[in-house]
Amino acid sequence: MPLGLLRTRAVFGAGRSFIRPNYAPWTVTRIRLYGSQDLSPGGPPQPGQETPEMPERDSRSDEPTLRSTLLRMFESAATTFASIAVLGLAGYSYYKYYKYLVLKKMDNAFNPGDPVLEVAGVAPSMGTEGSDTTHWIQREEQTRVDEIINGTTKGRYFLLIGEKGTGKSSMILDAMRKIDGAGVAMFEAHADLEIFRVRLGKALDFEYHEDIRGPRDTTALLDIERALNKLEKVALRRRRKSKTPLILIVNSTHLVSDDEDGRDLLEMLQQRAEQWAASNLITIVFNSDDYWVYERLKRYASRMEVIPVPDLPKDKAMRALYQFRAKYLNETTPKEILEKYTTSDMESTYDPEKGHILPELPLHKARQVMTRADFIQSYDHDNIFTIDSRAMVRADSVPMQRAFREICSEPGFEEHLEATLDRISDIESLGRTREVTVKDFWHGGKFKAIMRDRKGRETGTLEIGVVKPEGEDDDGDD
Repeated sequence: MPLGLLRTRAVFGAGRSFIRPNYAPWTVTRIRLYGSQDLSPGGPPQPGQETPEMPERDSRSDEPTLRSTLLRMFESAATTFASIAVLGLAGYSYYKYYKYLVLKKMDNAFNPGDPVLEVAGVAPSMGTEGSDTTHWIQREEQTRVDEIINGTTKGRYFLLIGEKGTGKSSMILDAMRKIDGAGVAMFEAHADLEIFRVRLGKALDFEYHEDIRGPRDTTALLDIERALNKLEKVALRRRRKSKTPLILIVNSTHLVSDDEDGRDLLEMLQQRAEQWAASNLITIVFNSDDYWVYERLKRYASRMEVIPVPDLPKDKAMRALYQFRAKYLNETTPKEILEKYTTSDMESTYDPEKGHILPELPLHKARQVMTRADFIQSYDHDNIFTIDSRAMVRADSVPMQRAFREICSEPGFEEHLEATLDRISDIESLGRTREVTVKDFWHGGKFKAIMRDRKGRETGTLEIGVVKPEGEDDDGDD
């Protein structure tokens, strides 16, 4: 027994039980020294490389499992969906804002203050002196035009028709000036549909989405239809606030070409005018100098109202002449002198009460006289003839009527007219005649046909040739 144990027993006594102490094993932690003597030949361990000292359970924990794979897939899908959702929301918000901005700009086009009034120099902001509206002659139709432009007259669309220079556009501008162009849009028509489209967009402040899409890839007629669709939406919004319909004025409608595209354009505008007039939404006003526009529109018109604008009557014309001479020439001309100059060299074509009386002819008879219906329309467009709303044809003006009389009174006019009619008749007959020739008959050629019965037996022959007139020599063709 060791000596220490004996001493212990001596101290605590030998009769007591002895408890043997348990000692934990002592493990010495190995300190890795990154030196030249402790490194393996491959160098220090790289990231991701397991060292021989790593426990096996740590290496197993890094292996992909089904749960970790699903979590990573869900995270990637959520990130992608969030990105797409943000982009979609931003695009949709921009789209809605742009649509709202387009309608807002078109609505502002009908606010008080119209560029047409400023260009014409009659805007109320320019004052009476700058606008120079005192030179206009008050016509009887002015009151009716005022009621149309300010929205008092509803449920119709209108056609102003009259000769050039009778004051149709001036009456419209005067009516717009009285309300400062509130609720009114006006533009000039054109023969080219592209220019018509641009002018309509300028009047409505509509850019046809070209500011974001670039040049459009459709026809001009389709763009005009889209602009009218936007205008209808604006009118529906405005009707909630005001019962007054919007006014759209198409000035110089006669400038639209009388071809397939022009007729399609007029038909589309008339369809819209009929629809909007029935709902008291928008009133369209057509202004034309030529009769063919009325002739085209009246085919399908059910709510159209025609306002003829003839020349001034004698009393207003005399008063206008007196005012103009007093304003621009500082002359106070007596009425007797005006009557003298206006009645000189006028006998049967002048009435003391009505003024000039020009001979007129119904349209159907004028077409019979001209033998070509399109001539009447072209002369009306060139302001040689004029056709009023009653379909009566007459000279466009008194000087034109005098020119007609002077031409007809020239010596030899009847012979020249007959020769011209004969030449026109010959030209038209050539266009209606077709000549058929057989080349085999040239230079004495002939056709010979053998006739047989149903059994094939020859019954005779038939010879076809050209018989020369009597007295014609054989060499007459040379």
